Amino acid sequence: MRQVVRRGTRLLAAFLPITIVAMLALSLVSYHHADAIVREQLERRMTDILRDIHSEISHKLDLHKRIATAWQAILRA
Repeated sequence: MRQVVRRGTRLLAAFLPITIVAMLALSLVSYHHADAIVREQLERRMTDILRDIHSEISHKLDLHKRIATAWQAILRA
């Protein structure tokens, strides 16, 4: 009976570190994969926001240019 317990203990002592290392490796891979996905989503969102801001500024500058052109036409007349 004692030999059975020893074998079980030996097997546990052998497989437990392997299991822990495997779980740690899986956790690290999962973490890096999730981090890459989050960074990609943030980059897309920031690009969309920047594009919207750029468009808004361009529109406002175009309006100001039209106002300046109108004033120039009034002043020439």
